[in-house]
Amino acid sequence: MSLYFEFPANLSADQFIAHTAIKQANAQLVSQHYSIKTYYDSFDWRLYSNGITCELNRSKSASYLTLTNLKTGLVIASTELDEVPKFSKQFALGAVRSTLEPILEMRALLPVCTLNYESYHLNIINKDEKIVVRLLIEEHE
Repeated sequence: MSLYFEFPANLSADQFIAHTAIKQANAQLVSQHYSIKTYYDSFDWRLYSNGITCELNRSKSASYLTLTNLKTGLVIASTELDEVPKFSKQFALGAVRSTLEPILEMRALLPVCTLNYESYHLNIINKDEKIVVRLLIEEHE
């Protein structure tokens, strides 16, 4: 189950982590990565009109294209790739291609915007040293 929260504008990820680790809970920073996220759609916004976002997340270790349901936030399909093909027929057979083909038809996927961000993966540990919550924090520039 995923829940999404937005920090107040004056609260940085570092401040949240420091405050949580000291006062509220035992927070353990598992990893921290710099990444680039690029959103894609057709020129006439076919994916957005069908309630889907298409994003390529690139980090030093991997690049993933993810299709997400806008209403629920659930991942529809995901695949590891380095470059985004222009047309849906150029994707490998699988869930991404079968989702994109009927929506895009002959339209090309175009980059809409690119965001640089830092992601923090944290575990919140209870008194028994067991993980009770896993947090993913994205801090966008």
